[in-house]
Amino acid sequence: YFAADKTDVDALVRCFADNAVRGGAGVDVCFECEPSQSQSAWTFKTGKACDDSNACSLNDTCTGNSCGGSPKVDALEPNNAKAAARAIANISDCDAVNSKSLTATIFPSGDEDWYRFRDTDDTGCDIYPDIQLSNIPSSTNLDLEVYFTCVNGQTPTKFECDVGSKIAGAYGCRSANGGTNAERITVDACCTEDPVFGANCTGGDDGFLDIRVYKASGSDPTCEQSYSLSWGDD
Repeated sequence: YFAADKTDVDALVRCFADNAVRGGAGVDVCFECEPSQSQSAWTFKTGKACDDSNACSLNDTCTGNSCGGSPKVDALEPNNAKAAARAIANISDCDAVNSKSLTATIFPSGDEDWYRFRDTDDTGCDIYPDIQLSNIPSSTNLDLEVYFTCVNGQTPTKFECDVGSKIAGAYGCRSANGGTNAERITVDACCTEDPVFGANCTGGDDGFLDIRVYKASGSDPTCEQSYSLSWGDD
């Protein structure tokens, strides 16, 4: 192997012992002395396990001369689009507000989270799906959107956002309170209509709710900064 005195001023950039790591243990671990590859230069250890000292990456390995891993995402991923919405617990309109909940993260940068649940219209109760976003990480601004679809396949005969603002061109509501302020949406929707009197919500108004949580502005949260989402019926 290429020999060099450890006291030599070039010791940190020269290969002086088989399997030595440049700069000492734990430093520049993707450079290693491998005489079979070179007796005068460090060898890049592509594929070697390493530690990039980033708590938000997993399965770190060397690629060329750098150490890195895959993002540490929450257990509900992948759910970055409506078509890939994560199924969450269903409710009925006799359930209370905040009867179900979860925690998740908006990570890595560019992530957004979609969820879907069904709200069943039970006898004796009125359907008002309610979704709340709270515990928003500091220095970021997360917003909330909710979209309603009739389970019977019909176009809603009534659609209002009792809490939140309507999204133009969609059966959806948005809550955008800014900063770390909590977000809330309550939907008032019907899927039926009396053929004689034209009254809405005559029964069987079950709906699917698609939820979108996304970063509107501010800093990117880390994998260790989670938000809380709750849902029920008001």
